[in-house]
Amino acid sequence: MSETISKNTDNSLSIIDIMKESSNENLEISREVEDLSASMTSIEEIIGIITAISEQTNLLALNASIEALVPVKLVVALLLLLKKSASLPNSQVSLPRT
Repeated sequence: MSETISKNTDNSLSIIDIMKESSNENLEISREVEDLSASMTSIEEIIGIITAISEQTNLLALNASIEALVPVKLVVALLLLLKKSASLPNSQVSLPRT
């Protein structure tokens, strides 16, 4: 009987050791998950900054494209005006040859 009690005690102590080890591993995993969560938050902030810069860059590029069109529109308008002037009677305006 005492041998059975001794075996049961040993088994119980072994189970307790396994449970302690498992608990320690769970704590370590929990810490790693917290670290990953913090890293993900940092990455999310960085992506937000990159997105904002990208949007600003796109707006600047759009603005530059629009600004580049202004002189072209002025030239077209001037050429149309010159053409209309040249077609008027008694006009002394001549269109440049290209």
